[in-house]
Amino acid sequence: MFETHESQGYSPCTGIGSEDSQLWHMVELGLERPWLFVVFTYNKQPGPQIKNNVFLSGYKQLVSLAKDFDIIYESIMLASPGYKSSSGSWRFDEINEIWVGDESEPEYGKTGEVYVLKDGLRLTHSFYKDEKTLLNLQRVYPPQ
Repeated sequence: MFETHESQGYSPCTGIGSEDSQLWHMVELGLERPWLFVVFTYNKQPGPQIKNNVFLSGYKQLVSLAKDFDIIYESIMLASPGYKSSSGSWRFDEINEIWVGDESEPEYGKTGEVYVLKDGLRLTHSFYKDEKTLLNLQRVYPPQ
């Protein structure tokens, strides 16, 4: 979902990134869609805790992050493009809950997401653009 350009990459130096990671001065967003901006720490990291920041394309990646790594979420924010807000500009809002539902019959595998922001506003990211059209709506964050 992010596009990178080889000329903008550099090798990790001591203390930044891991041996098998690639660091970038720049990444390009190919799609103007909502993203999750997650701040977390590793649960069992010795010494002072460094906050890590990552952009995720959706709830599946959020679930995968928690499953694959022993982490503690500091905050999860919705990065919304201008077409999702009245301001016309990108904005970051803290998320209280994420709900997921089927956009059509479950066997087709298409889902839509509903983000409940800290201020109570509900934003839907779905082909149908309306929370009421989602079937089998279930809360995925925070875990139940």
